[in-house]
Amino acid sequence: MDVTKIVGLANNVFSVVRKVSNVSGVEAKMDALEASMGLLSAKKADISLELEQEERRPGKKRKRELDLWMQSVGSREDQVHKLGRKVRERYVLFRFMLAYQVSALATEVDKLRELGRFDKGLTLDVKPARGYELRPGKLVGQASQTKRDEIWDRLMNEEVLRLGVWGQAGAGKTFLAKHIHDQIVRECTRFDGACLAMYRRKALLVRYKLTLRNISN
Repeated sequence: MDVTKIVGLANNVFSVVRKVSNVSGVEAKMDALEASMGLLSAKKADISLELEQEERRPGKKRKRELDLWMQSVGSREDQVHKLGRKVRERYVLFRFMLAYQVSALATEVDKLRELGRFDKGLTLDVKPARGYELRPGKLVGQASQTKRDEIWDRLMNEEVLRLGVWGQAGAGKTFLAKHIHDQIVRECTRFDGACLAMYRRKALLVRYKLTLRNISN
């Protein structure tokens, strides 16, 4: 046999061996990538559970970077799943062409695992809302302003725990209550906030009390 042909045949054999070896390397890298992605997904699940507990506490809000991190992890989960199918379903030469994608995705997953530490916590302390102004309109007349001031002075008395306003229908009780509500929201430091609940039946009053109790807890 011609020596040149023998050398050429040997080179072809070596080339095939190298490609098979590289393909095996791609599969091994894909296995490692999926294992790393599994750890990252578990970290995401743990953080989601911890975050759920944290956000139940008043005055807590999740960090913006945490939202972005979780979105990125979800996106990488989908990419790793699709790439794994390609690596295992394609022919030998096509698998070799996917090697770069596997390596690049592995680098991104490693970065997300590093960013997922959140050593400074998952949430921010935020000032709770004191309520929303109702803005019922301007008080008209000296009598209305005098009544408003009288109610306000009694509310500022720390010995007063409950205050009722009595009067006939159309006398302006609700109007005064809305003004007091807005003044509490704007400037009162004695109370954490204000909530105006209107009801016409006793059964609704019981329901409102239960709702307010759940909110305060």
